[in-house]
Formats: sequence, structure tokens, C-alpha cells
Amino acid sequence: MDLKFGSAQAAPGSKAWGQIRVREAGMQARIPTVVINGMKSGEHVLFLANQHGGEVNGIESIRRFVEDVDPKKLRGSVFAVPSANPKAAMLANEYYPEDATPEESERYRGGAYRPPDYDRNVCPWNMNRVWPGRKGGNLVERVVYEIWNRGVMAPHRRASLLVDIHCHQSDSAVYCTYRQDIDVAVASGVPTAIYTRAGSSDLHYSRKACRDAGIQSLTFELGRQGRFRPLSVEEGRRGLMNLIKFWGMYPGKLDLPKKVLILDPWRNDIEQKEYARPSCETFTAKKAGLVYLCKGSFEKVKKGDLLYYTIDPATGRVVEEGRSSMTGVMYTPVRSLALVKKGERVCAVSYCRSVSPAEYVKRLNVEDYRNLKPGQVRD
Repeated sequence: MDLKFGSAQAAPGSKAWGQIRVREAGMQARIPTVVINGMKSGEHVLFLANQHGGEVNGIESIRRFVEDVDPKKLRGSVFAVPSANPKAAMLANEYYPEDATPEESERYRGGAYRPPDYDRNVCPWNMNRVWPGRKGGNLVERVVYEIWNRGVMAPHRRASLLVDIHCHQSDSAVYCTYRQDIDVAVASGVPTAIYTRAGSSDLHYSRKACRDAGIQSLTFELGRQGRFRPLSVEEGRRGLMNLIKFWGMYPGKLDLPKKVLILDPWRNDIEQKEYARPSCETFTAKKAGLVYLCKGSFEKVKKGDLLYYTIDPATGRVVEEGRSSMTGVMYTPVRSLALVKKGERVCAVSYCRSVSPAEYVKRLNVEDYRNLKPGQVRD
């Protein structure tokens, strides 16, 4: 059976590129789509990237993944959206301001401008806060609606997995809400998995829409924003390939690293207090200055280690230093600027354990993850 996603149409054993043309509220957008139609029946999955314009590594990860997959060896189907928000991408901004004039939009270019009192969680154009989208709203809501209803709830079969690729300033990681997410994240081979627990909130993330529909989802956060980083692109591509193999859709062994780090920085905040324990130490600047970080992303930290020190440029002297009171790894330490203001977050140290993904995956049964019921989680 031929499969279609927007204008992309592929016969069994082939793949095709196309677009979805979306119109809403007097505006329009063209969203790139890909169909990879396997020769044999199997699971359906959807991969998308670039909901936020400055997060570009996933675009190239998906493009290379599509180039690598042989549809004649594939069971089932893969739909992909390399850039869910091309307009924001061309501004290098988190979102595209739909009510702005062309002249006003220039203020957003490069992602430097934010309106007064900007809150990304209530911004009406933040694409990853409006899932599963709707008709009759903003253009961004309609784009999500079309991706959800044409790609995730596809006419030929509902997806059993959605991978939403974002980027953050630290090295590549998978953000996980539930234990089942950790398991699938380890199978992806992305080097770090982080319990964020944020997906269990009422915010309309893609992963919340998937949970409500009984669809397994993962959020890749590839390393660095605003530019392509070859290492991050490859980690994303390899992660997608590993997942279709783990999902039983593609032949071959998983390409896994020797170890995967599992961080649980919010264990002290969980509702089940009997399981709570100090698992994260956060450092905020006591004095303004220029911060020198002594540890890198997810680098091992021992109790007493020097994490950073702050230099006063007016004197050239160290005015503050931060040492860890726990053993773990450096968490979110990458900064775009050395400058730090008093009271600003500098870094954190998180509880961490290291696992062998090859051994970890051996005990997993893929059926536990691709046959969920609406609202079901395995924690």
C-alpha cells in the first residue's frame, strides 16, 4: 500500500520527501515531510525536530537518518518532520511571532530579543506547549494539529513511538519522565538519560499528548543550540537508527556506547517522599563577575571538588568559588557567556549511575513499550 504524508508519497520499499502546506488565521507555512515505507508490515513511528527555531541539530540528524535507511529492509513505516517550525528556524528564535510585522520580526532574529515578562510556558507561539494542536487557533497550533493527525494518528496506523528532537546547551541527553522512558532512552544509545519529571505536568508538551494517547515518546536534547555540532548530529542519527532496530523494524545490532549515564537530579522533589533523598546540589552566584567552569558537561565530580570560581574583572582577583558537597556529575554547566549576575544559577551537581547499555537492553522486552494504553505509564 502506498503511504502519504503531505505531498510525500512512497510505495512499499521506497521513500519520498514532500511538504505539508498549512493555512490558519490568514497565515501559511510549508513543513517538510518524509515517508519511508517498508516492504513488510510492522510498527509505525514518527520522528520530528526543530519545534524551536534555534535548535537545529535534529534537522540534520533526521536528514542523515533518512539517507541511511534502506526501505527494502524496513518493517513498517517511518514518517519524519525534519523542521516543524521553519519560520522560527530562519529567525534562529525559539518561536515565530505571528502578530509581528516583518520589521518587528527582525528584533527576534538570532534569538536575542524577548518581550518584557516573556514566559515560555504561556507564550501562545511556543510550539511545544500546544500539543496536540487544534484548528481555528494560531498557525503554530494548526501545524501541530496537522502533524499529529496526519503523522502520529496516521490513516494507515497510529504511531507507537514519537521522538521529538530538541537541543540544549549541555552535551546530548534524553529527557525522561517515567522509568519506561529511561529504558527506551538507554536503548537509543544517546550517552545520557535524565529524569526530568516535567512531562507529568499539565503543560502541553508533545510527550504529554503521547502519554494521553498511549504512545511511547522520547525527547532528545542534542548538545548545543544555534549551530550545527557534528558530534550531536551523529548522536541523534545513531539514536534514531538504534530505536528502529530496538522497535523490531530494522535488522542489525544496536550501535551502543560502552556506558550510558542515568541522572536523577529531582529525586528530592518527588511526591513519593519515602523515595526522596538529596540528589542535586544547585549553585547560584553570591557575587557578580566572570565565571570559570572547572568541570564539563556530565563530567564526574567528587565531594570537595572545585566546580567553578568567579573573577572580578575590576580587580582581576577570584571573589568566589564553588565546591561540591556530594559525588555525582556536573549538570547543565555550559554557559553562553562567562558573565554571571548575583543570584543567577551557575551550575548543579546531580546524582548519577552508570550502566552498560548492551547489558541493560538484554533484559528489556520491546512489547512493554510499544503497546501502551492511553494514560498508561510504567514507573
